[in-house]
Amino acid sequence: MSGQFNGVRSHISQLYPMATHVHCTAHTLNLAVSKSCTIQPIRNCLGTIGKTCDFFVYPKRKNILSQAIEDFNGTINAKTLKRNCAIRWIERFHSVHGFIELLECVIDSLDTIISWSDGDTSSQANNLKNSILQGEFIISLLVLSKIFAIGLPLSKQFQSVAIDLREAMVLANATLSELKTIRCNVDEYFHDIYTKASALAQELCFSITLPRIACKQKNRDNYSVNTPEEYFKITIFIPYLDLFINEIESRFIEHQKILKGFQNLFLKTTEMSTLEKDEFISLIDFYNHDLADNNKDILISELKLWQRKILPLDKQSTNAMDALIICNDMYPNIYKLLQILATLSVSTASSERSFSSLQRIKTYLRNTMSEKRLNGLAMLSIHRSISVDAKEVLDELSTNKRRVDFIL
Repeated sequence: MSGQFNGVRSHISQLYPMATHVHCTAHTLNLAVSKSCTIQPIRNCLGTIGKTCDFFVYPKRKNILSQAIEDFNGTINAKTLKRNCAIRWIERFHSVHGFIELLECVIDSLDTIISWSDGDTSSQANNLKNSILQGEFIISLLVLSKIFAIGLPLSKQFQSVAIDLREAMVLANATLSELKTIRCNVDEYFHDIYTKASALAQELCFSITLPRIACKQKNRDNYSVNTPEEYFKITIFIPYLDLFINEIESRFIEHQKILKGFQNLFLKTTEMSTLEKDEFISLIDFYNHDLADNNKDILISELKLWQRKILPLDKQSTNAMDALIICNDMYPNIYKLLQILATLSVSTASSERSFSSLQRIKTYLRNTMSEKRLNGLAMLSIHRSISVDAKEVLDELSTNKRRVDFIL
């Protein structure tokens, strides 16, 4: 679809050279998360979670887990295991967080199933239990929960309706700064994770120890460390954090390039650097057919007047829509650039939500409905907050001609 040479993007660019391609930010973030999860301990952890969820899909085993949840003394918000879904962007966090909540119940259920006479089922349960009761798994699980919790608000904001490219990049940079702060203070943050992991391991009746050192390094990292905390910090937390930071930085480069020239519209200063001035000139050269003036001196002067207007404002505009409200006819070219920025696509989440709504409405049983009826049902489904008066609907229907004639 987005291939630079043979995809739909290239065909549209040939017909409309000024059409700017913006990759869906929510999908970009999901790709960064997926790529960072290729580290072996993290990948194995997610695989074990998936196999455990699949194991408890069957009703007989699921009843054992449900009974263990009911008998649990503590407070549990999660009621069932959720499998990690690759195409639902926020499901990763809910899957990992729910697994941590239900971990003790899962172990109790596996202990019960291990005693069954069914050899295959009891063997699978024993293998899953042995995989879970490992220091590497517990550490990876808590590391995933920590990092996913930081990326969850960003993923939700990327899927919101009222967000433009600048606000999206501000949120992405804030998340990136938080991750870099954790990286700079990695000892402090991982110590908290390791403390929680040790407490969780103690509740599950095992201890986190150093794995054996292999003579030839193939599938296991060999580091000359003295403590398990130092070992798992070097082998899991730091590589995963570094890869996640690099993925976010590299995958949002194209978005930052598109936004470069527009950033000058939000600078609360009248002194632009040479680089900022060159970026703005490149922007007006690209959109010169949409602007009222093509003279660069006039456009730069208008930009400086606009910057003086927003300079005394207490609150800086974070997105194009807020800036459009305070922009007037005195700055026609700035207004046009803000309009362009506001209309640049940020995410395909809204379109995908509409497809999901249509999929729920137009089922196989309703496959022959007319377009008018389909549009009406879609509006009812999308705008659920609007109350519908049944009496008004009946009054409207009563004005239509009856299709069935009653003969007395």
